[in-house]
Amino acid sequence: MHMHMHTCMHIYAHLVQAFRRIIFSEAKSLTEAFLMIDTKRTGFCDAEEFRAVFQRASIEMSAAEVRALIDAYDSNGDGKIDLKELTQLLNTTSRFNDSGRGIKRALVT
Repeated sequence: MHMHMHTCMHIYAHLVQAFRRIIFSEAKSLTEAFLMIDTKRTGFCDAEEFRAVFQRASIEMSAAEVRALIDAYDSNGDGKIDLKELTQLLNTTSRFNDSGRGIKRALVT
């Protein structure tokens, strides 16, 4: 089942590109990428954590922009980005082929 991107998403395309650039420059695997964002180790990436990724790269984003970016990829509507949703956001399987295996070990249970 293909999720339709929200129509406002074209505005945020540059943010998605920037986000991918940041992640790809720092992370070597999906596990690393996810844990780089999920600093609270909850198993989800929330708006605050997303915003921090951009801030580290000196990109200031409004809360509304972060929200829109998350909403566009949040296919189950829980307001957070999980591993499957992050995979779609990064739009890559070839580059990160570990499928996030190492994440569970790193989470705070």
